[in-house]
Amino acid sequence: MSLQSFNNTVLIIDDEASYIQVISDFLEEQGIEIMMAKSGLDGISRAKKGQPDLILLDIRMPGMDGYEVCHQLKSDESTKDIPIIFMTGLTELDDKLKAFVVGGVDYVTKPFQQPELLARISVHLQLSNLKNELADKNMRLEGALDTSNVVNVAIGILMEQKQIKREEAFEIIRSQARTQRVKVSVIANDILASR
Repeated sequence: MSLQSFNNTVLIIDDEASYIQVISDFLEEQGIEIMMAKSGLDGISRAKKGQPDLILLDIRMPGMDGYEVCHQLKSDESTKDIPIIFMTGLTELDDKLKAFVVGGVDYVTKPFQQPELLARISVHLQLSNLKNELADKNMRLEGALDTSNVVNVAIGILMEQKQIKREEAFEIIRSQARTQRVKVSVIANDILASR
């Protein structure tokens, strides 16, 4: 399984340099760009600045633990949508449940198996990419609906002012739109010709 088609960035937040190195070497072989942080505060700062596509987060770290890091990232508008996979040696059910409660999307126990970690990362990157595509399509749909509402209001005004049928009003608006499109096309061609 390879992630090379994603061109994604993963932030690893772990105070154990050996784990960071093993994970980063493995993921870089898969075509993933790596960001690293050895503390919770550094991880939050790097996440805000670098906007990674996914975060691998250890729970037990000096100072701020992974739960608090996740909570702060999920509370910040700029980082709240970044998926976080907890990666830890803690195996108790309470630890796992707390990870999900604070906003984690998955939980991998150390020592991890590389194929399992890769599969989990792949799934969450795909889900995140699909979520972003859906949000983009929803924004475009809302724009189209706004345009449709404007057209319907204009048709209503024309019908009222000119005492005409809906089809006639719609044809007047369509004609005006064509005229505007031609004007914009002429201006665009003039700009391109002047370069």
